[in-house]
Amino acid sequence: MDAKYKNIDAIPVIINGDEAAWIKQGEGTFRTAFYQYDRFHISRAITEALRGDKGYLNKAHKALAEGDTERLLQVINEAYHKSREPAAKGRLNVLRKNLTNNHENIRDYRQRLQEAGIKVLPTWRSKGAAGSNVDKFKNRIAKRGQAWSQQGLKGILTCLAKLYQGVLPEFVLTPKILIILLPLFCSKGKYTRYNLTHSQNNVYCYNL
Repeated sequence: MDAKYKNIDAIPVIINGDEAAWIKQGEGTFRTAFYQYDRFHISRAITEALRGDKGYLNKAHKALAEGDTERLLQVINEAYHKSREPAAKGRLNVLRKNLTNNHENIRDYRQRLQEAGIKVLPTWRSKGAAGSNVDKFKNRIAKRGQAWSQQGLKGILTCLAKLYQGVLPEFVLTPKILIILLPLFCSKGKYTRYNLTHSQNNVYCYNL
């Protein structure tokens, strides 16, 4: 990696994942690394532990959304002590231990970077959004009728990356390329006009 990324030890590396020990070990690989406990997995664990208790479930998710880890742990502890069901109490005990062990890792990585004196850009987003969409991508590259080809998937992801980087108009040279690579930006079942910002191309494309 040193050959590909110059001065990588000076670059903050965010390692986002579940609580698996082998993922956390990645912090020791880089000099400036931050392990982030993936929000998707935390949210799923909270929902599982508090199923059947809508009141505490809503409070816990609210605390997580606000990044209030102290309040989150307090809610889980309250639910644990009030629970009378052995199975539910066991789930809550596992969750509160997990939250205690990962207290710092649950905090938003952007806040932790700022506290470490590292500049955080407004365009940096929170982590964990991809977890709930894994099955969608899995279905699209599986051997079934709705699957994308590997080449088609690469084209779509390339265009999405260029779009988020703000260089899509410069990247796309002809309407034909857009028709092939941008089916996601067209209305389903009909042709739609797609106007590129800062571009003379007015493109008609079809959602495949």
